[in-house]
Parts: sequence; C-alpha cells; structure tokens
Amino acid sequence: MRVSYRHILEAIAAQPGSHTTQRAMTTGSYRTAAQLLQPLLTDDARVLDYGAGLGHGTRALKDVLGSTVTVDSYEPTPRQYTPTFTNASAVTGPYDAVVCLNVLNVLEPTLRTRVTRHLFTVLAPHGIAIIGTRSWSGDVNQTKRGTPADEPHALWVTVNVGGTNHQVYQRGFDFEELVQHLTPFIPRTHTIQRLARVAATGVMVRPRTT
Repeated sequence: MRVSYRHILEAIAAQPGSHTTQRAMTTGSYRTAAQLLQPLLTDDARVLDYGAGLGHGTRALKDVLGSTVTVDSYEPTPRQYTPTFTNASAVTGPYDAVVCLNVLNVLEPTLRTRVTRHLFTVLAPHGIAIIGTRSWSGDVNQTKRGTPADEPHALWVTVNVGGTNHQVYQRGFDFEELVQHLTPFIPRTHTIQRLARVAATGVMVRPRTT
C-alpha cells in the first residue's frame, strides 16, 4: 500500500521498536532552539514541535517562548503526555517556526523524504525551521550494537526495551549531507545556516535577508 507523506510518522509508529527512539535528553537542545527563535518571532507566533517524542522539548519551547506564542506538538506514538496532533493529516499549518530534532536520522530514505516534504509544507512562507540530527563521525558509527543498512552512514541498531530487542534505524549526517537532503524541499526564498548548539548536526532554515 502506498503511504502518503502526510501519514509517514504514523507508518513509522507502526514499526516494532519505534517508541525506543524517544529520549528525554534533548530538553537542553529545545531550550537552545527556543532561545534562537525568540527574537525572530512575534508575540502571536505559532510554533510546531514535529516529532515531539516524550514531550520534554515541547514543554521547553513553551517555557522559553512564553504564553503568547502557541506551541503545538505532533507525535504519533505519545507516551507520558498528550500531543496536539497524533495524525499527520491534522497538521496543516501554517507555522511561523517548526522544530524537528533527532527525527530525520531515525527514518529510512523514502520515509525521510516524505517527512521532510511535509515539514516544509506546514511551514509558513516566512517561516523558520530548526532541524537537528545525529552525526556519523563519533556518534552513530560508534554504536557497538549496529549492523550496516543499505544507505551510507546508516545502521540498524539493536535496542533492548523491557527484555525485548528492537531494531531501530539510525542515520548519521554531517552538515553537507543534511544540506544536500534538505535543499530540494526548502523554498527558494530561504537559506540554510549551520547551528552547532541544537544537535550533533543542526541547521536553521530561514528567509534570506535582503
């Protein structure tokens, strides 16, 4: 069955072990992302946490950006909290900012393409996206439990949860690889800047200044 890009994370959610990719350690990264966005957003801005995991990042965005900014979350496998959306078809935007951290690196190539397309579909024409992934050098390739995947810089990693082993996809990106992936999807009016503080490999996609 063909999977629409609007239902891509739901397809991921159906895979065994998808919940094992959710981690609590990204709160600091989300706070940094929020601090970078804060001077660039208006008081009535709308922000989306795309692939919100356990919800810690969503809470960090709300804490930093304040009550006048609307922060929504999209997560198809919610645990410990209730996201705004669990179905991608309900996420329509437009959003003034989208934050997507450590999501693209757990998606296989075809699914990653669909998620990236959807991410920029819901971003407003003037919007800003902060995207972060794991890296390959010193990160994914240091995993001792992985077996090579079909694409370069990718592994199937064994994660044990509750006594059961799950195979989780992990793809490491360097800056150039992430830019190459994102470029076909970003508006021509936008540019990609390196961000060193939000993830092992992080970027901000924002409108070009004139």
